[in-house]
Amino acid sequence: VDPLEPVGTVSAQSIGEPGTQMSVPHDERIVVRRNGETSVTEIGPLVDELLAAESREVRSIDDHEVARAADEFDVLSLRDDEQVRWKPVEEISRHDAPDELLEFTLESGRQIRATKAHSFVTRRDNDVVPVAGDDLSAGDWLPVTRSFGIDDATSEIDLRKYLPAEEYWYTSTLTDGGAATHPGGADQLRNKRDALAAGDIDEHAVYPKGGTVSLPERFPLDEETGFFVGAFLAEGNCTDHYVSISNVDETFQDRVRVFADRFDLSVNEYANDSGFAEGYDVRVNGTVLAEFLHAACYEDGAKTVPDFAYGATGEVRHRAARRLLQRRRQRRRPRGACEFDRRQPDRRSFLLAGASRRLRDARVDRRLADAPDSGELRVGVPRPHRHGRRTR
Repeated sequence: VDPLEPVGTVSAQSIGEPGTQMSVPHDERIVVRRNGETSVTEIGPLVDELLAAESREVRSIDDHEVARAADEFDVLSLRDDEQVRWKPVEEISRHDAPDELLEFTLESGRQIRATKAHSFVTRRDNDVVPVAGDDLSAGDWLPVTRSFGIDDATSEIDLRKYLPAEEYWYTSTLTDGGAATHPGGADQLRNKRDALAAGDIDEHAVYPKGGTVSLPERFPLDEETGFFVGAFLAEGNCTDHYVSISNVDETFQDRVRVFADRFDLSVNEYANDSGFAEGYDVRVNGTVLAEFLHAACYEDGAKTVPDFAYGATGEVRHRAARRLLQRRRQRRRPRGACEFDRRQPDRRSFLLAGASRRLRDARVDRRLADAPDSGELRVGVPRPHRHGRRTR
């Protein structure tokens, strides 16, 4: 599930719709929080893992395998005030795929597959209501998640998740009797220990097998690193030994340099005219950095927002996702086009209806103009009293 895409599959259940037959295909991706750690995963392998647990009782109901979910699982769910929150998963189920599935394509290009009876939510008559997938039509609106709260946000990630200890040197494993797993032989291990004792390599750092440029074993997640990951997703590429960010804005370039300085990474810079206009590349050197971003930010050869961004602080999530989404929108939209324009009456009406509903909830007088295509929402505002005092 990408940022700005539909919320979790229990949306309709959270506002009162029965949660039966809410099925999606095995390879559909969902956002899930497990033991406080947020990730994006395919629903099939996750359900298979849970049903296979020896401690879990599995029941058979109408050709469905059903079991109670583990206590540590939460998913995003929609409330009737159009806000999302984490809610615990109560049960999981698995069944054979029906002969026919529905596939929906959103304006963003995201595609969703589900059974005909799968419960979605949409806005009807200015209210959020549940609707079966079979009753959705082209032009209907689905809710998307712009942000979600993290009670205990991740402030750092262990690079072992992306760079295995069998292939990289982790200096924290060189002390206290030695490393259980390491990428070299006895002589290399002894040399690394000597280098660590002499202060020639850093403590709690990860090094490539044959290199001397490192990153912290626990990579920090903050505004600065979130910006760099977002810059890479939108403007960058990587080889085996460096990460290159292309941007002509000097302030943008300075932020890339600040990131490199923070981790003692060298930089090479080049002006280029290989594209349709002059460009400028800031190349940040480092095998560990390049291979970490390649492992975390690519899936099936395409860039994707990494799992760790979903569980990080709001600033990291926004930095990492925003630049990638901006780039995707720029590629979809013709130059000079406006994302919301007056040639889109359905969208304009939808936005005005949403604004009207918000004002209603705040008990503010408002009225949509009588003409259906006027695009006007009239709001009651206190006016000055004729003697100069304002009414309350």
